[in-house]
Amino acid sequence: MLKDNFHIIASYKLVKNCYFKGHYQVTDNCRALSPKKFNKVASRNPNEGYANIEKDDESRVEGILYTIRELDIEKLDRYEGYPDHYTKLKVRIKLDNGKEEEAIVYVANPKRVREGLRPSRDYLHHLLKGCDLLSEEYRDKLREWETLD
Repeated sequence: MLKDNFHIIASYKLVKNCYFKGHYQVTDNCRALSPKKFNKVASRNPNEGYANIEKDDESRVEGILYTIRELDIEKLDRYEGYPDHYTKLKVRIKLDNGKEEEAIVYVANPKRVREGLRPSRDYLHHLLKGCDLLSEEYRDKLREWETLD
């Protein structure tokens, strides 16, 4: 489960599954999974793609919403490579219960984006750790994604 990866970085509380429309995301942050693209260049391998969000008015992003303390946002920023690797975007999300809230997601810095990238098997496995909290459709799409290795 994804929460196992966060306890080192920040204190957090799992709120609910969430989604928003108007973007698509292949990301392990909000943490959403929608395998359209892995176009954020990985820092350890320039041929590997990490998850990203891009504008698409017809797509829906599923994710997992966490509440974290303000002081832990700085830790998460460093972990995600903000502002060099990612910028932050505020979005309106809808929870499973229909309520709407504002959330922050990380979006790849345009200078770190390149088409034609694929995730490594390890990175995809990392994303799949959160699949039990997402829809079956998202899980299936992610499991079918072709990896770099």
